[in-house]
Order: sequence, then structure tokens, then C-alpha cells
Amino acid sequence: VRADIDRSDLVFLSPNQLKLLPENYVDISISISSLHEMLPAQIDAYKSLLQEKTRYIIYFKQWKNWRNPVDDIVLDSESYKLTPPWYQVLETTDLANDEFLEQAWFQ
Repeated sequence: VRADIDRSDLVFLSPNQLKLLPENYVDISISISSLHEMLPAQIDAYKSLLQEKTRYIIYFKQWKNWRNPVDDIVLDSESYKLTPPWYQVLETTDLANDEFLEQAWFQ
């Protein structure tokens, strides 16, 4: 599918598909309302994967505060932080749903 991806402006990938891409292959990664569905180790692995595969910008729109009643996992804006050389350039409340926050990270 590499030819299809190379021809595309926009591609939707699952984490297992993202793993197959070369390092710094995509310009921008976007993750919306997804991290609350993962366990902490999965969140860390997914963020690392995004950082490895993304060249310039990572954008998150996630719950400001989330408590998973089944696993008793609590997430907040600190849960979405990335590691250097990524630096945060945006953190704001989503205009459409004030229970979500938006973060943008540049490298």
C-alpha cells in the first residue's frame, strides 16, 4: 500500500499500521478522543510511536479529565505530554465541547 500512501494527502492508520511506516514519514499526526480507551502502557507506546513517525506536528483532542470506571485509570492533560525534542505550542479548551482539550506539539 506504500504507493497509495505516497500519493495521498490524508491517510487514516491504526497503531499497528503506523508501526510499519519509516521514521519521520508523516508530516502531521492527529489523535482525537482515543487515548482514554487505552491502558497507561498503551498510551505511552502510542505517544512514542507518534513521536517516532511524525516529522513536524502532533495534535491531540482528548478528554480534559477522564476516569475509566472499569480500570480506575485517571487521565488529564499531563497524561498527553510528549517528550523532547517535542515542545508544546497549544493547550486550550475545545470550542465545541468544553470537556475536551486541544494540544499541539512541534518538533
